[in-house]
Amino acid sequence: MMVKEYKPGRRFMARLDHDADLLRYLEEFAAKNKIEMGYFEVIGAVKSGAIGFYEQTTWSYKTIRYDHHLEIGSCIGNFSIRDGKPAVHAHVTFGDDSGKAFTGHLMEGTKIFAGEMVAVELLGDRLERVPDDVTKLSLWRF
Repeated sequence: MMVKEYKPGRRFMARLDHDADLLRYLEEFAAKNKIEMGYFEVIGAVKSGAIGFYEQTTWSYKTIRYDHHLEIGSCIGNFSIRDGKPAVHAHVTFGDDSGKAFTGHLMEGTKIFAGEMVAVELLGDRLERVPDDVTKLSLWRF
């Protein structure tokens, strides 16, 4: 196990922009505020959603799209650096009007209806995402 200690830095609360793409919004938020490391939580609702499921045998993401209104039951994730730029890794759980839940990796194509975010910057040694030989995922390197 690789473990490193980080200290909390700035803390943010934000109202998310209507009609914005949730994943792009989070990436732009990190870049604009110069956040290299941190974590966040989002609640709200979306006009449409997109989640990814990582196929471990083919090492590729399958994207599942929902072209209807959904609640965000939970969206949690982190900020780090990939290829020299702020990167977002987030998982989201959506709920529909019948109470069904859908969960996976947050993908582009999730259009915000309304949302609120709490984010915390972390301070310490730079945390970067690099390709992992075993999983073929972009994972943290300390």
